Amino acid sequence: MHGHAGPVTPRGARQRIVLAALLLRANTVVTVDDLIDCAWPDRAPATAREQILTIVSGVRRLLGDSERPPHTRLVVTRSPGYLLRVGPGQLDAHRFEGLVMEAERALACGRAADAATSLRAALALWRGRALADVAGPFAANEAHRLTELRLSTVEKLVEVEFGLGRHLDILPELAGMVAEHPLRERLRGQLMIALHAVGRTAEALAIYRAGRQVMVRELGLEPGPELRAIEHAILAEAGPGGPAAGGAAPPGARDTTSRTSPSPAAVHADRAAGGRSPHRPDGPRGQGSVGTGSGGAAPAASSGRPISTTGPGAGTPAGTADGPPGPGWQVPRQLPADLTDFVGRRNEIAGIRQHVVSHATDPTGTAPAVVAITGQPGVGKSSLAVRVGHLLRGAFPDGQLHVRLAGTAGPPVRPADALASMIVALGVPAGALPRSVTDRAALYRTLLADRRVLVVLDDAADAAQVRPLLPGSRGCAVLITARRDLADLAGAHHVRLGVLPGPDATALLAATAGTDRIALEHAAARRIVDLCAGLPLTVRIAGAVLAARPHRSVAELADRLADPRRRLDELRIGDLDVRADLTATLDALPPELAAAARRLAALDPPRFGIREAAAALNAAPPDAETLLEDLMQRHLVGYAGRDSRGESRFRLAELVRWYLCAPRHPTDPVEARPDATPQLPTHRTPT
Repeated sequence: MHGHAGPVTPRGARQRIVLAALLLRANTVVTVDDLIDCAWPDRAPATAREQILTIVSGVRRLLGDSERPPHTRLVVTRSPGYLLRVGPGQLDAHRFEGLVMEAERALACGRAADAATSLRAALALWRGRALADVAGPFAANEAHRLTELRLSTVEKLVEVEFGLGRHLDILPELAGMVAEHPLRERLRGQLMIALHAVGRTAEALAIYRAGRQVMVRELGLEPGPELRAIEHAILAEAGPGGPAAGGAAPPGARDTTSRTSPSPAAVHADRAAGGRSPHRPDGPRGQGSVGTGSGGAAPAASSGRPISTTGPGAGTPAGTADGPPGPGWQVPRQLPADLTDFVGRRNEIAGIRQHVVSHATDPTGTAPAVVAITGQPGVGKSSLAVRVGHLLRGAFPDGQLHVRLAGTAGPPVRPADALASMIVALGVPAGALPRSVTDRAALYRTLLADRRVLVVLDDAADAAQVRPLLPGSRGCAVLITARRDLADLAGAHHVRLGVLPGPDATALLAATAGTDRIALEHAAARRIVDLCAGLPLTVRIAGAVLAARPHRSVAELADRLADPRRRLDELRIGDLDVRADLTATLDALPPELAAAARRLAALDPPRFGIREAAAALNAAPPDAETLLEDLMQRHLVGYAGRDSRGESRFRLAELVRWYLCAPRHPTDPVEARPDATPQLPTHRTPT
């Protein structure tokens, strides 16, 4: 790394971690919370924020920022963290990505030789292992991601060289990569193809046998269908009547017109038949026939027909198996943008990450890691899932899927439709989708078998909606957000979100409204946080209102929010509208639950027990308890501890109580309006 005055070396492990985090997200704000998580992945000390400030100051000195004018400094403070400014071509990772994109453009224009030059230039930027001197889980995940990026680029270069007929030229480099990564099936298959193409068929088959021994010994698994298909294709061509039977081709043979590389395209039908799928996807964006470099045919079988290496009957003459060939694999990157003003939730994030990583590395496990994040309206479930998803991207290099299930807003998305969306995102043409939800779920699980894909299911209605959407293999993980508890979802790790603590909620308000402004009126800011009940949604809206109205003081907004009749009207800006969200939530409730919630909202004080609830609902205590449990499962009512007599107390979710106690609004659902007649199950006292 080069600074203002030449090469520089970071001092200390944590300085290297912070600098690496800033560089890996160059030109993007990295929050102080993220830096703390990177530097202290297990437990941060009480002085973590002060230590980060000291570390960042050291990074600035290291990079020579003290000698630069303020507008040209590299590390700048941007709420709620820091940003490291990097110009075009200054970061090897950016140059690498640019050269790979340049190669893809060259290939699209038919300039394979130029593509090979660009890919070699990209790979030449690598020097040793990624982040070799940076410690911690953050660095390990990023190093894994970068290594996968390098290896997929090597594989792409090999395919391009094959298309140019340079099998002999690529052999030494390819043999070295296989020795370095013996479990990388695609590289091993490419080495077999190269050896076979230059007439060294016996060595190609020996490479397969050696790889099989390694995989069985270290993983307890047979080679995947792609590698087996390559072996079958070579054996078929080398058998009686095949080209190899009449003698080996001379070393250095470049004839690729009839012996180009088999295509490692998608193999979903082979997996469905019981084959183990390859660990890595079929190159970037699921390009079929990338092995040929130019869409050439697979090796000719002794029958004279091309050998099929994809879909049903892989390794047999094409057209002899029933069913269509498998689709090309795509690497979906569907996570929504992360929030730059995300704060807090360090314990929840650490717990989810630890569960997912430990589950994925447990050799005895067979099911995917499933995490269900639940909580009341506005508590930040979706934001947390997206943040964790981005932090886990490096651990799931085969892609990230994201589906909004509309469990609380409008009719929930049908499992069949959600499956169709994800299957198409994985590369299957819409016209090839199975009709039934059962068949779609089976194809979906097959496509994800033995791949490492993260699936985020946002706003689930219930466990029944989610079950068909779960992958079937251990390598995947699922993050689910839901308003109601998913206790009946077997094997899920449950995270129930509470409101933000005061300091975190104030930090969120500062991140949206402006740090200096909140610092000047800190007491008023704390009032706003309290009036917003510590809910991220309402705090963020309040901050946005302040940012949009710089003429209004923080204290003035606090006074306006203190009036319960105006609170919901104040918490609205643009498409952020608390009332609209709650209207959708209550619209989706069964009428008897909406009516029960309205009656409970009228209780004063707002904390109540079973007896008070039964009286308000005009129901027997067991019936009232059943209604309360249903509302609690939807996180519309929460447990509020025990009273002096040891009896359980409950409380309506704060946002819901505001909504139901506010004056009538034209958009309110009828069941929730103060003048609506509730329709509750009638109760008669036994005589």
